Amino acid sequence: MNEGINLPNNGTFTSFQLHIPALVSGTAEEWDRVSKLLIDAIPRVEYDVKSDMHALDVLRQEKEKHDIIFMTPKFNVLHGFQYKSFRKVNCEAMSIGRAIHFSHYTTDLSVRAGLYPLKKDEKDPHGSRRRGKAIRTFLDDWRDQCNGPVAQE
Repeated sequence: MNEGINLPNNGTFTSFQLHIPALVSGTAEEWDRVSKLLIDAIPRVEYDVKSDMHALDVLRQEKEKHDIIFMTPKFNVLHGFQYKSFRKVNCEAMSIGRAIHFSHYTTDLSVRAGLYPLKKDEKDPHGSRRRGKAIRTFLDDWRDQCNGPVAQE
């Protein structure tokens, strides 16, 4: 199925990473409907800082009321740089899922684990300032190392 043309779940608003809006889909009508629900949910967010993620979590907790699909991320959204070791891509992991969420948190974990694809920089100890360049490097590594079916070791 080509999910770029035929939307998953018949176009019903779907969040592929539970309430984290890293990858969501829906028809234009669904986006309009859920946008209004998100705005209405803001007063019910129990955190001092209100965000789209927190509002979506309110809707997730009230899911019977809103007809939104919240999928578990395990087979939908990968987290962070999928390396086995420095600049060695985990091609098997990359064969599962629809997208990768390169959050600030997982970027920092990659730096600390030695799996961030750029050299350490004292001016950017958590990798967040150079995250775009690091993602481009990772994607280049992935294309070079994992072309076609899962690369054999």
